[in-house]
Amino acid sequence: MLEPQLSTANLLFALSGFSSLWAIKAFINYKRLLRAVNYTPGPKTHFSEPSLISTLLPRIPGIVQKHDWPWVFKYTAFEKYGRDLLAGLVFWPSARVLIHVADSDVAKEVTSHRAAFPKPVAPYKIANYFGLNILSTEGEEWWRHRKAIQRSFSEQNNKLVWRETVNTILELFTIWDEEMTANQVFVPGVADLTRSLTLMVISVTGFGMKLPWKNDGPLL
Repeated sequence: MLEPQLSTANLLFALSGFSSLWAIKAFINYKRLLRAVNYTPGPKTHFSEPSLISTLLPRIPGIVQKHDWPWVFKYTAFEKYGRDLLAGLVFWPSARVLIHVADSDVAKEVTSHRAAFPKPVAPYKIANYFGLNILSTEGEEWWRHRKAIQRSFSEQNNKLVWRETVNTILELFTIWDEEMTANQVFVPGVADLTRSLTLMVISVTGFGMKLPWKNDGPLL
C-alpha cells in the first residue's frame, strides 16, 4: 500500500518542481525582456493571442488577451499608458515581446525597413495553397516575387486604384441617394456588391474601360 502513495507523492513533487522551474525561468526571461525594451510599458498577459487557450477563454486582464483587442480598445489602449508605442509581454508558451505602434511615422519606419523588421511568415502559410508568394515569404524569396510584380503594383498604380475606387463608391452612393426609401437602402447581397465593385475597378484601372453601376438592369 505504500508504493502507490510514494508514486503519487513523487509525481506531485515532480510536478511542483517542474512548475517552480518554469516560473523561475519565466521570471528571468521577463526581466530580461523588460531590460531589452528599456522597461517600456505595455499590456502584460499570460497566454499569447494566437494560442488555443486564449481562443477558448474569455478576455481576462493579465491572463488572456484576445486577438481582436486593438479593434475593441483602439487608441484608448495607448491612452492608458500615455504613449504611442507599447511593449506587450506574454509568458506562454514562451516569454516574448509584442511591440504595438500607434504612431504613423514609426509605422512607416518599420514597414520601410524589411531587413531590420521582417514579418513573421508562419501566419501566412495558408496563402501557399497555390505556391509561395509575396505575402508568405521574406528575404531573397520575397525579393524575387516583388521583382515580378513591381511594375504592376507601383505607387502610381496604387494611387490610380485608390482614386478610381473612391470615384466608383461615390457613384454608388449617388444612386442610393436617388433610389432610397425612408432613408434606407436594401442591398440583396454584400458579396455581389463587392464583386461588382472589384470588377469595375479592375476594368477601369487595368483596361481603361469604365463600367456603370446601372446598365438597363438591376443594381447589384
